[in-house]
This record gives sequence, C-alpha cells and structure tokens, in this order.
Amino acid sequence: MRRPVRSNPSRGQTATARQIPAPVGGWDTESPLAAMKPSHAVIIDNWIPRAGYIEMRRGFVEQVTGFEEPVEALLAWRGDPMGDKLFACSGADIYDVTAAAPLGSAIYSVSGSTFSARYRHTNFANAAGASLIACNGVTTPVRYDGSAFSTLAISASGLTASDLSDVMSHKRRLFWLQRGSLTVWYLGVEAIQGAASPLPLGGYFYKGGSLVAQATWSLDGGQGMDDMAVFLTNEGQVAIFAGTNPSDAAEWKLVGVFDLAKPVGERPLIKWGGDLVVLTEDGVVPLSQALDKDRAHDDRVALTSKIATAFSRASKLYGDNFGWSGMLYPGRGSLAIFNVPKVEGGEADQYVQSIQTGGWCRFTGIPAICWEMANGYPYFGAAEGVYRWDVGASDNGEPIVSDVKPAFNAFGNQLRRKKFTMAQALLKAPANLAPALEILTDYQERIPTATPTIITPGDIDPDDVDAIRQDWTGAAAEGYVAAPRMRIRLQGLGESDVLAVDANDLLEIEPETGNNLLTYPDLPLDVEIQCIGFGVVFQQGGVL
Repeated sequence: MRRPVRSNPSRGQTATARQIPAPVGGWDTESPLAAMKPSHAVIIDNWIPRAGYIEMRRGFVEQVTGFEEPVEALLAWRGDPMGDKLFACSGADIYDVTAAAPLGSAIYSVSGSTFSARYRHTNFANAAGASLIACNGVTTPVRYDGSAFSTLAISASGLTASDLSDVMSHKRRLFWLQRGSLTVWYLGVEAIQGAASPLPLGGYFYKGGSLVAQATWSLDGGQGMDDMAVFLTNEGQVAIFAGTNPSDAAEWKLVGVFDLAKPVGERPLIKWGGDLVVLTEDGVVPLSQALDKDRAHDDRVALTSKIATAFSRASKLYGDNFGWSGMLYPGRGSLAIFNVPKVEGGEADQYVQSIQTGGWCRFTGIPAICWEMANGYPYFGAAEGVYRWDVGASDNGEPIVSDVKPAFNAFGNQLRRKKFTMAQALLKAPANLAPALEILTDYQERIPTATPTIITPGDIDPDDVDAIRQDWTGAAAEGYVAAPRMRIRLQGLGESDVLAVDANDLLEIEPETGNNLLTYPDLPLDVEIQCIGFGVVFQQGGVL
C-alpha cells in the first residue's frame, strides 16, 4: 500500500530574518575569511569603529591654498596662551596659515637654489621666551620667537649647521641629528644656538647606517627624572640613554641598544602618550613592548597586528615615498592617524586606529603629505595647500565615499544553502541617506554603486536627528555564507547650490540628481552618520 510522502524539513522555504552587528572590531586583514569574528570587517573605509556602532568620518575644508610647491611640513608654535600659530613649509618658503584666508606673502624665505620644505621641529622655552626650532638637513636651522623667523648660529669643529636634520628638546637641552651620520650634537642648558658638542654614537650601532630620528621617552607620561633619550637608525637599531649631561659619564649612561625592523619614512618615531611608537616594515610597534621581545615577535606586539598584511604590503609598495608619519588626534574619542603616501605629493591613505575600541579602519580621499595639531584641530598639508580635517560633509566639495563589508556569516549553519531576498542597513543619521547595499555570498567581491546623498545645512528637522533609518531593499543572492556590503556617497552642497529661500525660511536647492529639495538653513553642515548593524532575510534550503 502506498503511503503519503513525508515532508522534508531540510528543504523547507520558510523565510528567516537575522541581524548582523556593525563591525565595531574594525579592519581585519589577518583572519581567514571563513573564521573571521562577526565583529570584524573585511573592508571598512571612511568608517570609524566606535563602541556599539561605526561612524562615518567627516570631511575637510580649505585653510589656505594656492601654493606653487607642495606643503611638506606643518609647524605649530605653542608659545602663546591665547592660541597656537600654524606655519606651512612649501618650497623655499614658510607661510603663516593660522587663519583660514587667501595665500599671503611668505613670512620667511631661504635665499639661493638649495632648499627643502621637509622641516622637523620642536617647541623650546628659556628665559628669552618660547621658541619654535626647526631644521631640514639642507639649510641653516631656524627659530620662530612669536613674531618672526630667523636663522640660528650653531657652530662646532667638523659641523656644518645646514647638515642638522632633526631637533629634539630633552632635559632642557636641544639635541640635533647630523644628516647621514651616527653623530648627535647638543647645546648647553637652555641654549638655542651657540657652540655645539658632539655625541658620537657609531660605536653603539654594529649595523652601521645613519640616524633618522630621536625622541624623549617619558615613562611616566610627563617630563621628569626618568625621561630617556632615544636614537633610531635607518637599520632599525635603537640606542637609549638616561641622564642629563652627555659630557659627564656619571650623568649620562647607556640603557641599551635594541634591534627592531627597519623604520619606514623620515618621521618614524611618534609620541604615544608616555610611550613611543615606531613606524617599521613590520608595523607600528610600541617601543615599551618591542624592547622585551626578539624582532621575530614584533608583529605580535605591533599596534597594527590586525592589519599586518595591509601595512606590510603598503610599506613594500610605498615605503620610499615621502609622507609617512603619525599623529594622535584627541578629538571624537581619540584617533591614531598614520599617513600612507601612495603617490609622493599626491594620493594617500590613512590607517586609523580608534583609541577607544582598538579597532582599525582606513581613510581614503585625503591627499595628505603631513599632519599637525593646532588649537585643538587637525590640519594636513597637501600639494595645493593646507586643509582642516574633521569638518563638513564633503572633502572640500568632493564626495566622501564610505565602504563597509563585515565578516561573512553562515547564520548558524555552514552546510545549508540560503537564498537571500531582502537587506537593510540600520542607520542613525540627520538625513535620509541613499546607501548602495548588496548581499555578497561565498566570499565573493563586488562593488555596489553608491548614489549621491546630498547633505546641506538643515536637511532634516532637528527633532529627527536620532531617528534610526531601517528601510529594506531587495536582494538577490544565493550561497552558504553571506555578508552585506554598503557604500555611501556623501556630498555637501555650498551656497552656490542654493536656488531660493521661500517664505518659511526653507532653502530650495538642486542637487546632482536633478531633484529639488527643501532644507532648513539654520542647521550646521556637520553631520553624524552611524551604522549600528544590518538585517537580512533569507530562505534556507537543503544540506549541500
């Protein structure tokens, strides 16, 4: 006798909805795609990992532009309690760029055909007042005293002052590196010029090479008796000294000489609170941890351990380009920004770590050569001028394109094939966004097309800024594992885009889409766009 065929649950087509958290763990280039943590991301460009969400970075605006040569150094003078002064070094000239304004005349210029804009600097105070001291290894070192730049008179037997390539303030003295050598020069206590004394270090570095950077290592995070002087060679060797007077053996002692990977760039030593980090071929390595390990373990203690592959590849491809540097930005939850010059004087990426979460991300579209903080704001120098970052909804009028792709997810069963039909992005934003969102399956790569999202002053009612956008969109993908990929093209509009103001004080604008929008004119242009996660709907099929 025939019996009715029993239903096969494994072949059921019941729709299932699942949510995926935002990849707050950040960029991960080290985990296998099939074993990556759900909190990590394969791609996270122009998104910052925060605690509980990811946040789209803000843009940059012109500070001073119109330079004939690239801005290769920014110098901040911090000698006035009313505020810092910011200077841009371009070609043979130094300009005051403290205020956003058209390019004026140079405040200081080097005469002759030999010059360099690649200055390094420090702030130093003595009885005569606060000074900015800068040198570049090509021309005579200079000083800014609050009103003008002037050259410094530094002399010693066997020293040409123009060969001084780096300057450090340590224990009330100025220490200088001599370009292409293993010799350090130092001045008297609180002196900014005059007779210099040599501190030959060649006998400490068995690998040879030359000194490329120096810094004060403050173990307690401030300035005190335990501060040590750190000297780094281009071969990756570090010599550390304790004491106050290099001319007195009783007051100047070698702590040790240590081996690291070779440094990357001309500014590889970076202050990191009470620590120092070193930009090396193996990644960004904290000095306090690297000295306790063999070089073979540098990648394990590196801050960049989660993105070691990406950093190593970048150092191999672009390591000879000028523009490698790092900066701590205390704003917006604190960020560590490391500049990666892909094209010297042009295209650059930034590898960025959220100090709050430890997660990494990548910034694209910021053509920075150098960075500096002044009056609490981050600035960068570029081929065309100086820009202030972390402001506005565009990159000086160009769109900010964000891209995120969390880890692939099997949704509890890697053996069952799934048909994905819907997807959503959970977004908190003061504007209706138009993200490009797709579902990618089985570790494939595909770039969604991001349509422009226009952000203008007052795109939405102020009472609506905390709304969570959770619109669903259709998806058509099949596979065993899946990941959403979302791109947003954020474009800020300026006054030239305004067509009219109506009787209700609403601005009428015409964006690139050709549609007219009504916006409130009194809201700030700065926006806060957060993603708290994604949703997917799928039907689960049979095994294999």
